[in-house]
Amino acid sequence: MPSAIATSTARARTLNADIWYAGKGQYSEGGGGSSCGLAALNCARVVLGLERKEPQDGNILDIMVQHDTTEEILRPCASWSSATHLDVDDIYRTPIFNKSLKLLHTSFGRPKVQEFKHVLARLAQTTRTTGASASVVITRPPEIISCLKLVTMTGGADSFVVYDSHPRPEHPDGAAFIVFQSLDNAATYIARLMNYDESLLADDDTQWQVQYLAQFSAHIFAARPMPFTAKELEDATLEASLDILNLKAKASELESQKENLLADQMRLTSRVAVLEDELTELREQNWRQLRRDDKRPRFGGLFKDSDQGADDARARSFSTKRGLGRLYTSIVPNDAWREGWYDSPRCVTVFMSNVSMSNPV
Repeated sequence: MPSAIATSTARARTLNADIWYAGKGQYSEGGGGSSCGLAALNCARVVLGLERKEPQDGNILDIMVQHDTTEEILRPCASWSSATHLDVDDIYRTPIFNKSLKLLHTSFGRPKVQEFKHVLARLAQTTRTTGASASVVITRPPEIISCLKLVTMTGGADSFVVYDSHPRPEHPDGAAFIVFQSLDNAATYIARLMNYDESLLADDDTQWQVQYLAQFSAHIFAARPMPFTAKELEDATLEASLDILNLKAKASELESQKENLLADQMRLTSRVAVLEDELTELREQNWRQLRRDDKRPRFGGLFKDSDQGADDARARSFSTKRGLGRLYTSIVPNDAWREGWYDSPRCVTVFMSNVSMSNPV
């Protein structure tokens, strides 16, 4: 595995790989932490496009590691400061990538060494079949890297180049090309990068988001024969312009909805405050009325006994058996129910329907 740390030179030699680093990465110049997908797919676009333009007898690696090339690969990252991670399929649907690259194969699996060996073997087979270089973009959320198999690179038929836009211990200053001379070494390194904590999946109640971390996807791309004619460039520009206008319209609509929701929230908050004040006032009025009522003289009783405690007990029994509602008897005179005193909403109410005073419960 690569162990040396690139410091002041553009290249670091390790036991199993050469590391060429750019001195900057996806976080440079305000780039977001979620722009690795853009960098990985743009690396495939730029490098495979370069190979189409350069003589077939040259070493493409010499051009890849030049400053201008690494700058071009990372250029989209500086414009993407959002924390939202972009899916490879979504990035590929945009005109610049869809017109430049062709998606040949997609696979999924667990991020294990053997699985990545299968992916790289398919990548190598693709280059042998087509006679052209290809790239696989590998995603294990939230990591996205690319691995290139270049037919015009000197150094052996089994050479693979991993492009990683994240800073790592082997290249702490930013993005790097890591060149491996064997499929096994490349697969082992990728498996280490895509490693995850398997104990997170031990719980049966693990959320799907955690289970998602235990999967990877691999998209194999090749360069289109002629990325852009003048007409295709015009069409792509028009398509991109319409997409931008559509997004701006949606953003404007969402902003309008947000303003309406904020206005509704303020109105409802004000209404709740008014209702709370009214409720507080009603409670205070009710309490004051109860205090006044509690000072009325207590004479007689609701039942034949004049004992107040007995009245309370019988009233509770009466309420339970007759199902006529809650009885309040402690402060009510004997004939209050006949006089309609219970009609006042601010007084204690007694319901005495169809009950004989001479036949208490």
